[in-house]
Amino acid sequence: MKNRNYLSNLLCVTLLFFCSILFSAHASEEAFTLIKKAKDHLNLFHYDQARALLKQVIQIDPENWEAFYLIGKSLLKQKNEGEAEKYLAKAHELNPSELDCQKALGAVYISMAKQAQTNGKTIEMNDYLHKACRSYPAGTKIWESLFSNWWRSGEYVKITNEGDFILKENKRILEQGDDKNLQQALVIVAKTHFRNGNFPAAEEFLTAASRIRQTNEELYSLKQEIKARAEASARALLDTAQKESDSGNYDKALEILEQASKTSNATEIQEMVDRIQKEAGVQKFLIAANDLRKANKHDEALEKLEEASIQFPEDERIANLLAVVTKTIEKLQAEEAEKNAKLIAEKRQKLERAQQYRFFIKEAQGHENEKNFDIAIIAYEKALKLNPESDALKKKIESLRISSEKEKARQNAFAIARGDLEALFTRDRFEDAYEKGNQIIETYKEGKNEVAPIMAQVCLKLQKFDEAKAFSIVFETNKDYKNLYHYVIGMAAFNGGENDLALEHLKQIDGKGDFRPD
Repeated sequence: MKNRNYLSNLLCVTLLFFCSILFSAHASEEAFTLIKKAKDHLNLFHYDQARALLKQVIQIDPENWEAFYLIGKSLLKQKNEGEAEKYLAKAHELNPSELDCQKALGAVYISMAKQAQTNGKTIEMNDYLHKACRSYPAGTKIWESLFSNWWRSGEYVKITNEGDFILKENKRILEQGDDKNLQQALVIVAKTHFRNGNFPAAEEFLTAASRIRQTNEELYSLKQEIKARAEASARALLDTAQKESDSGNYDKALEILEQASKTSNATEIQEMVDRIQKEAGVQKFLIAANDLRKANKHDEALEKLEEASIQFPEDERIANLLAVVTKTIEKLQAEEAEKNAKLIAEKRQKLERAQQYRFFIKEAQGHENEKNFDIAIIAYEKALKLNPESDALKKKIESLRISSEKEKARQNAFAIARGDLEALFTRDRFEDAYEKGNQIIETYKEGKNEVAPIMAQVCLKLQKFDEAKAFSIVFETNKDYKNLYHYVIGMAAFNGGENDLALEHLKQIDGKGDFRPD
């Protein structure tokens, strides 16, 4: 009985499903036929008859955007913008990506904005301009006018609220890079963010505006002003951070420097961060060692200072305190000498080992700073033999082994990439070589000097003369590439019409050998 009811219900559901599909197909076909007839009426200027048919389509298919659009267009033909706006807005809601619908609705709002302007209703005019922009995002001239109006009336929040939208909706136009109206609109957004003190956002929109290849003095000036303001702000924060550091408030100083790094990429900030972190670490060790000395725990103080010397081998304060603690221990050992000669010898040996230990640590640190990781590991292992219980040394050695492998892998990867670049250049695959070279420079900034000679020639082949000159400057003082440098500069000048400059450099090429007979 249960199975029979289940099958009966399943059959009903299936029938309903197929009926809905048949009804939908029939409705779609009927709507298509009515729209075709309506278009015929529109071509004959029979607007009332066309609308009657289109309204039937809406009854059949309330989601048919084209019916709403055609009704709106017919009402525009009869100068009824108020009614047309309602239908065009509905069509746009149903199909927001349809360009003709966007343009038609935008045109209606532009017309309404002009009427409001004629009547002296500025706020109403801007509201209609805003609707036009939202309806037709590619209308960049409208965006520029709207943003200019908002800027003059001090409606800065409205400008910043629309910034992301205009960028998102005009990616294609931005990629084309020639729309001056879009550029100016983005400059106004950047100017507004700058006024509000949001320098990163201002820089973001200026960067986008710079992708448009149009001369814009306001854009250039704003870039310079942002740079100057950011540097001034960063400088003030650096001064404040230094005062906090001088007062021993290291955490506060680092917090201020983190804030400064958001407004400037200056290496000075990172250098100060490193310096303060080092100072904080040194002070931590010094305080701990002195506390141990006060508690007459001189051996523990010595161990603490030896640990500090691993991290800060060049710091004189640690070295001086280490010497003081060493002398203190030596004095204590001398006092105990008469009681236990053997103990004195062991202590003396420990001090000698400590001196050797410090020597190895300092030597290892120097190699580590120069990224000679394998040699540094050897020195640290010597130190570890003198202090086999040091977990800090074991971790340091393990860390350096990882660093060494990474550095070797990076060097090998760079060598392979450079070989690939040379191969592409040799096979005259200049476009591929250009892309490959830029990838190498982006990934291996330290290897730019090595790939610059090849990239200079690649850019010359691709007639990217400015880039070719920029790469040649990298090896200007390298005697091995003297001929190549003068050749690149000379050929770039020649192709730029600067014949005198070209001759000046090409004449300096060593005539020996077969270098560039051209």
